[in-house]
Amino acid sequence: MAIFGQFTKRAQQVLMTAQECATREGQPYVGTLHFLYGLLDVGEAPESVTRHIQKEDVKQVLDQIDDEVSLHPGHGPVQMTPRARRVLDGSIIESRRLGQLYVGTEHMWLGILANPNCKAAELLTHRGVDASEAREELLARIRTALRHTRTDGTSDALAMTGEYRVGDLCVDYNKHRVFLAGEDTHLTPNEYKIVALLGRHAGQVLTYKSMMKELWGPGVGGDNKLLRVHMANIRRKIEPNPVEPQYIFTEVGVGYRMADSH
Repeated sequence: MAIFGQFTKRAQQVLMTAQECATREGQPYVGTLHFLYGLLDVGEAPESVTRHIQKEDVKQVLDQIDDEVSLHPGHGPVQMTPRARRVLDGSIIESRRLGQLYVGTEHMWLGILANPNCKAAELLTHRGVDASEAREELLARIRTALRHTRTDGTSDALAMTGEYRVGDLCVDYNKHRVFLAGEDTHLTPNEYKIVALLGRHAGQVLTYKSMMKELWGPGVGGDNKLLRVHMANIRRKIEPNPVEPQYIFTEVGVGYRMADSH
């Protein structure tokens, strides 16, 4: 199974643990029960879940199941079941909906809860886990994390609506698009990622280095020319007057700052 670059280290650890669990069980696939085992093993599980089930309970179920599941071509030598793939896709969707550019363990839990017919969700229900309660606990945790990285008030609105608005500008994290006065600005994927990142940290100055690392990984070089080229194109699309920007400001020699909605 490939390690997805947009997944946090904790989430990557869950994926690796799931693969190792499948290998130990002699199963040639990774399913949602393996994800559940990995999530419980790595920790940070919702209390509304752990009071009903532990990783040992999942292992006991894995020991009993037969290899009767169809395989889905996966990423690497270990294959994923179709429902496991849907859970991962769902975790990415949840992350985007909440305005985050990474996928963490909370999003993986949400991905499982959003697929009630997968084996992991069925087991949670069988053990007495209330999916609605678990989801609310996870969303509360995410909102708390957002408050620590956003200016006052903005994070809750973004987490609830999946949008960041300032003036006529709207960053829609659900649709992965940016609108100006209701019209699609037709940003490229890289341009969208830049605006989405700044929107998550509106009112704060993000350095060139931190932005490039977040957008393109730790191996990116120190030359910010590519970032500046993207920003010039972004401003032509979203700023009424790119020379006197209203939404994204340059802090000379430091980085960029998105206008605060407050």
